[in-house]
Amino acid sequence: MHTSNAIIDLTLLNSRAVDAWPNLNWEVEAQSSGKSLGSDHMAITWTIGPHNQAKPVGVTEPSPRHIIDTSRQKKWTQEYMRQVQKTPLPTDPRSAEEADRITS
Repeated sequence: MHTSNAIIDLTLLNSRAVDAWPNLNWEVEAQSSGKSLGSDHMAITWTIGPHNQAKPVGVTEPSPRHIIDTSRQKKWTQEYMRQVQKTPLPTDPRSAEEADRITS
């Protein structure tokens, strides 16, 4: 029995994704499987792997604004941890805003 608002668990796929991964192996796991990590919802799991993609169309190089400097990984990780510790996520969201913080 739910005592608070719940986040609906979904997996969204289009027909091309389903066709690309014929062995998607989409399953809803029982809570007893442990895969729901303490949630009162059953876990949704799936498996994907390499597949035959359509020939790329258009630009295949990443946009310059998305270049990632891997030498700064330690700094990113430290900043991420600082932000997480500064504003911990609610474990039981009681408003739409709290649910958005968890899922964003």
